[in-house]
Formats: sequence, C-alpha cells, structure tokens
Amino acid sequence: MSPDKVTPVPGPDPVDTETGWEQDEKDQVPRYVDAFGDESNAEVKYKTMEWWQTGMFMIAESVSLGVLSLPKTLAQLGLAPALILIIGLGLLATYTGYTIAQFHRRYPHIQNLADAGFILMGAFGRELFGIGQLLFSIFIMGSHILTFSVMMNTITEHGTCTMVFTTVGFVICMVGSLPRTMKNMTYISCASFGSIFTAVIITMVGVGVQGRTSSIKATIDTDLFHAFTAVTNIVFAYCAHVAFFGLLAEMREPRDFPKALYMLQTFEIIFYTVAAVVIYYYAGQTVTSPALGSAGPVLKKVAYGIAIPTIVGAGIVNGHIGLKYIYVRLFRGTNRMHGRDFVSVGSWVAIGLTCWIIAWIIADAIPVFSDLLSLISSLFASWFSYGLGGVYWLHLNWGRYFSSPRKIFLTVLNVCIVLIGGCMCGLGLYVSGKAIHDDASTNTFSCANNAETPEPRAPTPRPKTLDPRHHALLTPPPPAEIHRAATAVANALTPGNPQIRALPGATRATQDIDFVVLRGQTPPAAARRLLRASPHFTVEPRTNHTAFRDGTGTAVEIEIEILAPPALFRGPFDEDTEVISVGGVRVLKPALILNAKCRSILGRSREAKKHTDANDIIFLFGYSLCAESGAASEG
Repeated sequence: MSPDKVTPVPGPDPVDTETGWEQDEKDQVPRYVDAFGDESNAEVKYKTMEWWQTGMFMIAESVSLGVLSLPKTLAQLGLAPALILIIGLGLLATYTGYTIAQFHRRYPHIQNLADAGFILMGAFGRELFGIGQLLFSIFIMGSHILTFSVMMNTITEHGTCTMVFTTVGFVICMVGSLPRTMKNMTYISCASFGSIFTAVIITMVGVGVQGRTSSIKATIDTDLFHAFTAVTNIVFAYCAHVAFFGLLAEMREPRDFPKALYMLQTFEIIFYTVAAVVIYYYAGQTVTSPALGSAGPVLKKVAYGIAIPTIVGAGIVNGHIGLKYIYVRLFRGTNRMHGRDFVSVGSWVAIGLTCWIIAWIIADAIPVFSDLLSLISSLFASWFSYGLGGVYWLHLNWGRYFSSPRKIFLTVLNVCIVLIGGCMCGLGLYVSGKAIHDDASTNTFSCANNAETPEPRAPTPRPKTLDPRHHALLTPPPPAEIHRAATAVANALTPGNPQIRALPGATRATQDIDFVVLRGQTPPAAARRLLRASPHFTVEPRTNHTAFRDGTGTAVEIEIEILAPPALFRGPFDEDTEVISVGGVRVLKPALILNAKCRSILGRSREAKKHTDANDIIFLFGYSLCAESGAASEG
C-alpha cells in the first residue's frame, strides 16, 4: 500500500507500532505500517538500531560544523545574549524533537518529511516537504565539502588549487556513502563524535596557551543584519531534526527515541556552551569562523587534521538522509528496498553520485563558510528544527486546544514556535542573501585560498621594479588640505562628537580620504546627504562622487569616500578600535588596512589588481612607520 492510501485515524489514541492498528477497537483502521515492511527474510535489514546508536548518529549529524561557528556568534552578539540564545534554542529544540516523536507514534508509517507533509497538506505537502528535505541534505553535504577544502588549504598552506581539494572531498564522501542502512552509519558517527570533540578541545587548549588576545564584551551594539546572521549560526547548530523520522523508522524500539533525544540535547547544550565561552574568552573579538582557525598557526593545523573524520563523516551521515529519501520514494513497497541485486545497488550508487555532484557545485559556488551556514539555517533548519514542531503538535491536538489550562498553555507555546520558525526563515533569508551579495567579490569556482584565516605571505617586490614616482609615497601625503577636509567631514557628519575615522590615501590617489563610519552610526547614504547639505562639499547626483573644496580658490579637489565596516574588513569596528593621531586627525591604524590588503591580494584573479594591491601594501608599510613616529612625537 502506498502512502497515498493512508487513512487518518481520528482521536488521540496511540497507535501500536508493531501492528499499525488503533488500540481502541472501535477505531481500528488498516494503515501502512512503515517503509520497510516485514524484514524477517530480507537481505538488507533496516529496523535494527538501538537507542544509543540512534543517539550517536544524532550527535554526529548535529555536533559537527555547527559548533565551529558558535564562538564567532559570541563575538557578534556579545556574551550574554549569545548564551541565552544557545541555551534557550537548545531547550526549545528538545521540545520540538519530542513532538516529532509523538507525531511518529501516531503515524508510524512516516519515514521522512515527505510522509509527514502528506499527512498535513496532502500531495502538495508531500512534494514540498520532500523537496525541502532533499535540498537541506544536499546543502549540508556541500557545506562539508567546502569545509574539507578550508581544512586542506589550512593544513597545506594552500598547497594547490581549492577546486582540487573540493573534488577530493567529493570523492571521499561519495565512497563513504555506499552503505544503505543507518546502523552502518553509526560506526562513522562514533568516529565523527570523537573527532570533533578532540578537535574542539585542542582549539580550546590552543587559544588558552596563546593567552587573551582581545577583550570580550557582555553585549554588542550591532545592527539587525549582523545580529541575525549570528542567530542563524545558532539555529544551524541544532539542525538534527531533519533526520528524526528516518531514525525512528529504523529503530528496533521507536518508543526509546526520547532517550536518544535527551542524550543528544544534553550533550549539545553543554558542549556548545562550554566550547563557545572558552574559545571566545581567550580569542575575544578576533575569533574566527570556523573556530579551529583561532588555535594558532600550528595547533589549528593539528585541530583541522583531527577534525577530518567529522568533516567527512558528518557530511556522509547528513547526506545519507537525503539519499535514503530518494531511494525509499523510488522503491517503497518493492523487493528493491531489501535486495542486493544490480538494480538495487546501482540505483543507490547513482543517487549518491548525483547528489554529491550537486553538493560539490554548491560548495564551489558559495565559497564562504559562514554565508553557506546562514543560508541553510534560514531556508530549512528554521522550519525543520522549530516551526514544524509546533505544526505537528497543533495537528495532533486539533479541536482540543482549549480543553484544559495545560492545553491552553501548550497551544500558545506551539503557536509561538510556529511564529518563531517563520521569523527565523524570513529574517534569515534577508541576512544570508545580503551576506552572499556583499561577498560577491569572493571568487566562485576558483583556485583561490578559501581558508578564513590564511597565513598571508605578503608580496615583497624589489624596489627596482617600482615606478620611481612611488618612492615619494613612502611618507604620508601633504597634510594641509587633508586636515582641512577631515575637519570639515567631521563637522558635517557629527558636529561636536566626530564618530568617524580617517584612512590614509594610497598610491593610486594620494589626494583621497576614506572615512569609516562606526557600525550602527551614520550609514553611507545618510552621510552623503549630510555632506551634500554642507557648503564645503560637492556630491555628483548620478555617481555620488563626493569632493571637498577648501574655499581658498584653489582648484585642488580631495575625493571623499564614505565606507561602512563590512565594506572594509570583516572584523568589528567600534569605539574601542585603536586609533592614532597624526597632525590632529584621528587615523585608523594602517596595520588594520594592511592586514585586509594582505588577505585580499591572495584572492585576486587579475595580475593588474595584484600589482596595485602590492603597491598599496608597500605604501601602507611606509605610512605606518611615519604615522607611528608622528603619533609618538605628538604624545
């Protein structure tokens, strides 16, 4: 019997998981029991997992890449809000996981989200939920291929083209996906668990040995974009729910599922909290994502090496969910489900190969780890881990929402859970889309180094290869006009309390001032309006070209560029960022810009861009020396 012929049974009475019949005799209706049927004589048996094996599978699926982004979340949100969200969303995920178990107990034929979607919304729901589950699995697979390439770039110091590393990761994961049962995946799960646990411990030791490199903050004054990007990383850390129906279908005793759920959530919440706090305490605002990059130049390589089983294994485990959905959808109710003939095995291999190729394409198309995690969380985890849990409960208790005070409370709770899921999805799609758009300059399908914190080897061109006119640029530009322009900008933007920092001009435009507005302060568009209203500036309407006129009749124009922090570098930029004073002008430390330049040059595909970046780097070296000495003399 196909899932289309399932007859919903009214009432709250539980369903016997062995027979699939209502225990209340008057309501007995034949139903489709499960996806695997009678396995007494089957070659391949699926319903064999014990509860502890289920728990290990869930830990390997969930506690992998998610934990690596949490320390950065503390840096983005602040210690207090981030901890409240990590613990709070963890407890909420425990409750929604329990509602999934209740839903499966009522409808034991469910093997995947498509089956659940059919119960909720008919044929349309089956297709919608099925496609969502498949896409989620493929995107997770892609994130693990991407992380594999980051790991290899880190260990080998970008030893070869990044696409070579993603291809190697694709091949390894494809081979590891050949087993068809979840029980066989538990062995990979155990290795994955030990791997990520050890790697995080090594990272904590590494950041502790380095000592505290920057301060930590209880709260952060940030904007919606950066705050919710951090929230999506927490949501991703609790994304195991997509596998719960499949695990319940392959358990020997599905009634033991809550034991596995509590095993997962207890470990998750404690591990996430301790790892995030310890790494953030020592790494501070400079913590990286993935967090393994914060362990120092040597230990981070060790940590990444130890993490190889979880980078590969967790990808295989997550990928198995999507592959099994397709396989069950094709062969449910046939002998192919349990056979080892050429068609059965060949179909499984072909499904795996197709899905992993798509995942490889995604990994190369979105080569920024944090952006990909944010997109996955927004589209899928927001609903699979949270929103749908509330929908399942509301379906099970239809018509009894206000039957008792307890039901009223649970009704309000589950409605709120649905709304939370919708909010996570909507806002998450906005911030992830914006992040991918802002990172559009990052090369896709490229050989460039995609490690988040590469050890940059700054180019050192010989002086004789430089244009002679650049020698004069090893000292700061003539200050008079620059100082007048800086004062005018400060007065125009924030009279009496300038919340801006100046950046020095570079080799290509010495009569150029870049100003960085603080995060959460005057945005670039508003800054343009303020400058347009000042008599000291001209703003070209079509191009927004902004220039300062010194008012003395001179024809010299100084171009003004207003930057927001994400357009300059990814690190936080606020009132605590260290600045120096040069001739009375507050100047952002050139070392920060130098670091950004050294990172960006590695990803340049055009030689002309590399050359101009190299000239800027040499100029900034010279400016740093002069600026530091000037600041010392003023002090």
